[in-house]
Amino acid sequence: IESYISLSANHYSSCMAIQSLAVIFEKLSKAVISGNIHLLQEIHKSASISGVAIATTDVGLGSIISRSISEAFSLPRGIVDSIVLNHVITFNAGKRSETAKSLAKLSEVLGLIHFEASPEEKIQAILNKINQIKESLLLPKSLTDLHSALVNYKVKGWFEPNNTNVPDTIIGTSEIMAGNNHCHQTH
Repeated sequence: IESYISLSANHYSSCMAIQSLAVIFEKLSKAVISGNIHLLQEIHKSASISGVAIATTDVGLGSIISRSISEAFSLPRGIVDSIVLNHVITFNAGKRSETAKSLAKLSEVLGLIHFEASPEEKIQAILNKINQIKESLLLPKSLTDLHSALVNYKVKGWFEPNNTNVPDTIIGTSEIMAGNNHCHQTH
C-alpha cells in the first residue's frame, strides 16, 4: 500500500503493488490458517513483488515506524506492521489530498467497493479489508496485546505445513483476481 501511495510512486511500483495486494487480500488469511504450502508460496511471491514495488519508491512512514519498533523491542515486523498500518493509512490520507485520491483509486482497482462510492467510503473499504484480515488472523490491536497473540498462534499450530484447521468463516475475494490485469491502470 505504501509503495502505491508514495510520492515517488510510478507505473512500475503501482502495477506491482496492485498485483501483490490482490493476492494478499484474497489469500493471506487462508494461507496462514491452513498452512497450505501452495497458498504460502503464493503469499511469498506476493511479498517478494511488494518488496520490488517498495524498492522502486521511498520508504513509507509505516515501514519506518514498524522497523523502529520491531528492532528496538525484538518483535515480529509483520505483526507490528499490522498494528500500525491502518493508523498510517488514515494519517497519510488526511495529510495529502493526492494520497487520499490514490487510496480511493486503489480501493476501486482492487474491487473492494463500487466506483460510485465517495472517496471516504473507498478508503474505509481498504481499512475494513485490512481489519477483516487482522481479525481472521487474531492479530493484536496494540503492542500490549502482542504477547497473547503470539501465544494464540502457537496454540493453534499455525505455520505448521500439515495443519488443516481452516475455519469456515474465512471468505475469499476471488472476484479480485478474476483474471484482471490491473497493470494498465494508473492512479
